[in-house]
Amino acid sequence: MADQFPNIDEFGPGSCSCGGAMTGCAVCSAANILVRFGKAIPRLSDGTPNMKALGARMGKRHRDAAAAGDPGDRHGLSLQGQCTGGTNWCAYCVHLELKANGVPSSYAGLSWSTIEYHLKKKHPISLPGRYGAFPIVGTMSYSSTLPARGRSDTGFTGPHMVVAWQSGSVDSTGTPITFIVSDPDFGSLSRPVVPPHSVISRAVLRRYWELNGKWPVCVVTVAPPVVVPPIAPWWGSDVRSDIKAAYSARAVALKLRELHITNYGKAINNSDMEAGLKARGINFGTVVNLVDVRYLMKPGTGDPT
Repeated sequence: MADQFPNIDEFGPGSCSCGGAMTGCAVCSAANILVRFGKAIPRLSDGTPNMKALGARMGKRHRDAAAAGDPGDRHGLSLQGQCTGGTNWCAYCVHLELKANGVPSSYAGLSWSTIEYHLKKKHPISLPGRYGAFPIVGTMSYSSTLPARGRSDTGFTGPHMVVAWQSGSVDSTGTPITFIVSDPDFGSLSRPVVPPHSVISRAVLRRYWELNGKWPVCVVTVAPPVVVPPIAPWWGSDVRSDIKAAYSARAVALKLRELHITNYGKAINNSDMEAGLKARGINFGTVVNLVDVRYLMKPGTGDPT
């Protein structure tokens, strides 16, 4: 089953770097969208995403496309040790790579209202911006199953690229409060944990984009395929015996599916439910115990939208 919000990090053996600095945020953004649409990406022999190979391909596409009108285009040349002068990648590089792989996308300068329109439609956007706009969060505030709500990289505040997937929570008028984002700046040696995705407030994401000059974006013009979460056949070991006796794991999995909670495997653990509900901002219990399964399973409970 494909991840609903792939989050490939820009560190590791297959990553793009130049002069010791990581430069592959746009390459990771392209990879995340390709994976989400079921497209193959280059990988190392152990299965690790090979961002160097993808980055070389993306840069060449941009340089080839621009050759007639802009022979000085240098995108992707950071892989060849040229670390300055526009040698990284951009949203147009992402657009060309998606287009070549059959993912319908466009590259354009959009208004913020149009960006929000696309995200409400679940059209992924490769969104450039100024990383310093993201709030700093501690490395203990997120986990491999709990989304981050900002950046844990305290040293970098410059131009960055993320994938904005869709709106998260919304207010009573349907206006987004948060957006779901894949941010590649996790997974370094000092910050090895990579969250499943990030949840960023509307105000922060807008400021992030605006601070870097409202650069053009790459927007996918269709929603990704629906990810069907697994139907867990059994309960995990940390679930109380009375809950196991009252409800089948399959029935609870179907309820969690209604709530777009998919962070469980063949078994459902209480910790999975807590992390999933917390990520969605939902509390079906007390402050101490986020999951009251009996309340969760009442008819009509939940919001399938």
